[in-house]
Order: sequence, then C-alpha cells, then structure tokens
Amino acid sequence: AHEESAYLTGLAAGALSDSGRVAYVAPAFEAETLRILNGFALGVGTTRPGSVVLVAWTDVWWDPPAERRAAELLGASGADVIATGCTSTATGELAQELDLPWCAQDADLSGQFGDVWVTAPRILPGGHYCRRVSDRLTGVWHSEANDGGLADGFTDIAPLGLRVPADVRRGVMDTRARILAGHRIPDLGVPFGPAPPARPGIDGDVERWSARTHASNVEVVLPPTPEPPVAPPVGPTGAGR
Repeated sequence: AHEESAYLTGLAAGALSDSGRVAYVAPAFEAETLRILNGFALGVGTTRPGSVVLVAWTDVWWDPPAERRAAELLGASGADVIATGCTSTATGELAQELDLPWCAQDADLSGQFGDVWVTAPRILPGGHYCRRVSDRLTGVWHSEANDGGLADGFTDIAPLGLRVPADVRRGVMDTRARILAGHRIPDLGVPFGPAPPARPGIDGDVERWSARTHASNVEVVLPPTPEPPVAPPVGPTGAGR
C-alpha cells in the first residue's frame, strides 16, 4: 500500500501549487509505479481540485540526465511543483535552480534540499521483516497476504519541509492519522479503467494492473515505451526434426 504515503505526499504537493499543474517524473512503467503515481495524483486532486498532474515516463530506474530532461519538459508546460518517482536527486537539483517545491521518492532529503523540500513517500520494511523473523523463531509464523501500508509501518512519509504551511501540515497529518485508524480513501489503490484478460503464463494480477490507465487528473506528456509483442513459441518445424 505504498500508494497511501504517495497520497499524503500528493496532498502537500497539491496545496503548494498555484497554477494547478504539478510535474511528476515517473520511472520504469509497471504495476507498482503506476499505483504510486495514481495515489499521488489523487492526493493532488484532493487539496487542489481541478488540478492536473503532468507525467513524463522515463522508462528507466536510474538515469539522472533523463530525469532532469523530463522535469524540464514538464516545467515548460507550466508546472510549479516538481515530484518524482525516481530515486536520484536530479529533479531536486532542478527544483532548487527554479526555486520550486520538490517531492522526492523513498528518501528523507530534507537536510540536502531544505529550501525546496516538501516530503516523500517512504518504504520502511525493516519492522515488518523483523516481526516476521521473530514469528518464525518463536513458532507462530504463518503465511499471510500483506500489502505493506501505514498501519503496519511498512510505508510512511518523510518529514514535511518548511515550504509546507502549518494548515497544510495539519491536514496531511490528520489524514495520516485517519488512515492509521482504518479510514479508507476512496479509489486509493484501485486501478482505473477496464482490466484486460491475463495472458497465459503471466501473473494475472500484475498483468491486469500494468495494463490499466492513469487517474483522471493525470495528463501524460511523455508516455512509456510500449512493450514489444510477445513472440509465439517456436516449435519443431521441417522434415527430420
């Protein structure tokens, strides 16, 4: 449930946008990154109704120059807040140059980017895995499905930066407390658009997730590269084989 912390990050980002246009530099296109993006976009739309999240898919996990170019492209489209689903600091460095609020991905970089820092969704699996190991050692371990949300400490947000006004800070933390108490945000974690049938031999859930669409307030400026078609299996052909 990484989308919960992405949603909280989006709440802060949306509140800081005057133009209603927020940039989001996305990494490789897959089920999880799409779900995080949509969670962020839902948060932006909550605090800034009518806003648009401008997205550029870089199709890579780590390429600082490409991430910077993507952020520049989105900035030229009128975005006044920059967020990233990538883990380099390239977009943050651009945000500093432009003096724009910046949301990072899975890191607390408030000390390094304090002048533009907003927050970031974090993945914090340590406590979860320590508990699971302890369960195994004490003989109470059992198989369980776990999406890894705020409630079990698997995800959270980094500290909110000085750019975030006190009223916005209170709103974000109040929403965090409600999620921890079991409140469900409508549409959070739910894919958008119809689910195509799963292809044979491929995990059905992942395949359906990755094929679904973006949240309604997302405008894709740079789409992901389409996956190449899967070639049919080659069987024995010809005489004597």
